[in-house]
Amino acid sequence: MDWIKKKLGWVAFFILLIGAIISATGKFFYDKDYSSLAIISFLVFGTLEWIHQLLNKTPKTKPWKIFAIIIVTVIMIIILLV
Repeated sequence: MDWIKKKLGWVAFFILLIGAIISATGKFFYDKDYSSLAIISFLVFGTLEWIHQLLNKTPKTKPWKIFAIIIVTVIMIIILLV
């Protein structure tokens, strides 16, 4: 659990970076539209950063808040893909 508290921000950043690189490479070199991948990676980045802040908060956050954030993000991704 300690590793997650310390490194979750970096994991989120690399997910955003990989999504942006794939989207930009596909658009400029292969003329493919990967805008949904870029939006999904941004949503995952935002969710992980928010959870990272909640985990490092001094008064402990209730687990249902973290699960609610994850569920709302998954619903948003499903709506985006459908």
